[in-house]
Amino acid sequence: MKKLILSIQERLKTEVPELLYIDKDWGQLNYEQPPVKFPCALIDISSAEYAQFSASKAQRAKVTIEIIIVNRNLVPSSAGSVRKADSHRIFEVMEKIHDALQLFYDADKSFTPLVRTSLAKQRVDTSAEVYIMYYQTTYTE
Repeated sequence: MKKLILSIQERLKTEVPELLYIDKDWGQLNYEQPPVKFPCALIDISSAEYAQFSASKAQRAKVTIEIIIVNRNLVPSSAGSVRKADSHRIFEVMEKIHDALQLFYDADKSFTPLVRTSLAKQRVDTSAEVYIMYYQTTYTE
């Protein structure tokens, strides 16, 4: 799992320069003043299902990865706002993240190509917008 998260982190670092902070999700958003820069991407394993691969100890893991994308929206988004396009910046960032991750695998091919499975908006009580993109992959452990 470690190699998977590190590979995704490096891929986002090189392919999505708009992200000002990329890290494993260790609870940064739970702070009153999150120790991140916006927009940011937080990476973690959402779930992992294991199946016995053979008579050995090896198992096949089907893993769901979540990419939490957060942006602080301080620009009016109403139809009459001159800068409303700026308020939709998070969608451009999410598109670049998807372009970087869809069918991505590392040089060692230690996991199968990532495939996006869903997207969810997370409601928060701050001026931040939070979306979670889910990707799946498999690997042998």
